Amino acid sequence: MSDLSQYLTPEVVNAVARLDLQARAIAEAYLSGRHRSAQHGFSTQFSQHRPYIKGDPIKDIDWKVYARSDKYYIKKFEAETNIECTFLVDISESMNYNSHSLSKLDYATCLCAALCLILIQQQDSPGLITFDEDVRHFIKPGSGQKQLMQIIHTLGSHDGSRSSNFGQSLPNAASMLGHKGLIVCFSDLLGDTDKALETLQTLSYGKHDIMLFHLLDPEEIELKQQELSRFQDSENPSSTIVANPDSIRATYQKIIQDFIKKVKDRCQESKITCCFVNTADPFDVAIHEFMSQRRSMM
Repeated sequence: MSDLSQYLTPEVVNAVARLDLQARAIAEAYLSGRHRSAQHGFSTQFSQHRPYIKGDPIKDIDWKVYARSDKYYIKKFEAETNIECTFLVDISESMNYNSHSLSKLDYATCLCAALCLILIQQQDSPGLITFDEDVRHFIKPGSGQKQLMQIIHTLGSHDGSRSSNFGQSLPNAASMLGHKGLIVCFSDLLGDTDKALETLQTLSYGKHDIMLFHLLDPEEIELKQQELSRFQDSENPSSTIVANPDSIRATYQKIIQDFIKKVKDRCQESKITCCFVNTADPFDVAIHEFMSQRRSMM
C-alpha cells in the first residue's frame, strides 16, 4: 500500500484528528491513483485546466503541464458544465453505531467532506443539508474555500442525536432545493424506509439527478457476535431483546440482505443511482461511483 493510498482506509483516517485533514487525506489519496477507466473524451473547445480525477481519459491529460509541475492536470472543455451538488446527510441516532474504527456517521462525514473538496477543486458548487427528525442545517450550494470550510465545520459539529423521521425531514429538505442539480444522500435508511425512498423517488421524477449512499456497519450486515447479547434499537432505545446470536444469525442475515436488495431495486425502478457501502471498506469505491455520476452530467 502506497503512503497516500493508506488514507483510503477507515482505520487510518480515524487516526487523523481533524475533519478538514481527513477530507484532504482521502481526496489526495484518491486523486493520486493511477488506475484509469475507459471513458470517452470531450469534443468541444479547450477552456482551462482542472486536477486529474481517477477515471478521466488519459488523452485529456496536459503532458506539458505535467512536465513542468510533475502533477496531472486535465484540459477542461467548455462542455464540462459546472454543477450544483447538494449533500443530504442523515445524522440520526442510528448513524452513530459502530463496531470498528468509524461509525456510519463518521464514514459519511469523511466521505462527504472529501467529495466537497474535490468538487471545489473542479469549480463545482457543493451544498449541505443535515437531517434527523427534521432538517438541522442548510448550506446553499456555493464555491470557494470559504464554502468548503463552512461545510466541513457544519459536518464536524453535531449537537446531539435524535431519531429519524424521513416523512418530515426529507420533504422539508426537498423544499429547500434549487434548480436542477445532483442530490447525494447518505443514510442507513433505518426507520421509515418506504417514506425515505418515496421522497427520493419524487425528486428523481423531477429535475434532479439522485444518488444514494446506503451505509451499514459490518456488524449490522453479518452479526458476528458469539455471546448471549442484548440488542437495542438505536432509533428506539427502549426496544430491546436478549438473544443468542447463533440462534438468530441466519434469519437476521436474510432479513438484512432482503432490506439491501429492496433499497437497490426501488432505486433502480426510480433511476436513482444506489451505492451500497460497508463502512469497513475503503473510501475509493464510493468516490469512484460519485465521480462516474458526476461525469454522466457533463
